Amino acid sequence: VLFRSSLDRETFINGTFLNLAGSDIRMTGHAKPAPGVVGDALVFKNGSLRINGSWPAGNHARTLVGWVKAEAIPPTGGGWPLGYGAGGEGTTYTMFQLNLRGGKWFFDGYNFTLDLKHEADLQWHMHGLSYDGSILTYYIDALPRVAQHLPLTTNPLGDFTVGHGFEGLVDEIALWDRALPRNEMESLFAYAKSGKSYCAAIGALRKIGRAS
Repeated sequence: VLFRSSLDRETFINGTFLNLAGSDIRMTGHAKPAPGVVGDALVFKNGSLRINGSWPAGNHARTLVGWVKAEAIPPTGGGWPLGYGAGGEGTTYTMFQLNLRGGKWFFDGYNFTLDLKHEADLQWHMHGLSYDGSILTYYIDALPRVAQHLPLTTNPLGDFTVGHGFEGLVDEIALWDRALPRNEMESLFAYAKSGKSYCAAIGALRKIGRAS
């Protein structure tokens, strides 16, 4: 796993992430700790958490997982609760983001969006974007919903951003440099639903699904 964070109160206040201490972490706008899926989450409203680091680039395999709960579903817009990358004039597929727009969830690759076939609601859900170098698979609560061939050319220079333009809560975020299969998604989901943080125990999860 490249990084993970349960976004607990202590993690946020101390400005460190599990296994990401020393990275450039910046908070802009308004966010505060609140009860989450496991322990605390961060509530965002006109704010974002930005983490400078080295993220999977080009068409390199990766998996992004996080729990998200919208507190408002605007008719247009809605923000990017999770993602990274950077766009620019004439570029396509250079971002890797989960996007809420017009009451639905999308994958946003910059100059390209993929409908993830999931209507937004005001409940907690575990979102997963798993890319094997060719196929992007979207999981909602560990169930595969969409699979699409995409020639990603992700720009690694952009910050990893949590909560940008999003009104709601985010918890238990993790990024791997490989594609997680369905059984590992199921392990992560079951672990969090049992009230335990997979971010704090990713190494131990090898025994129940190799989620490490």
